[in-house]
Amino acid sequence: MTPQAKAELLWERSEIERVMLNFGRALDRGDWGLYRNCLSDRIKVDFERLTGFPEIDIDADAWTLFAELALSP
Repeated sequence: MTPQAKAELLWERSEIERVMLNFGRALDRGDWGLYRNCLSDRIKVDFERLTGFPEIDIDADAWTLFAELALSP
């Protein structure tokens, strides 16, 4: 692996870690703007094992609103 490829791999890994940390931080703080920034514009949500309903494709803004309503005190 070239030094350039290693640097790119490390950069990509750090960006993934940043998103994962921000996602958890957003949920902990109820920071719904930060939560939304962790998502792409369309996401797939799969709670079939929990609810029995199949995976859905949903707009991330709508999902963020749902999360806010469901998880806020």
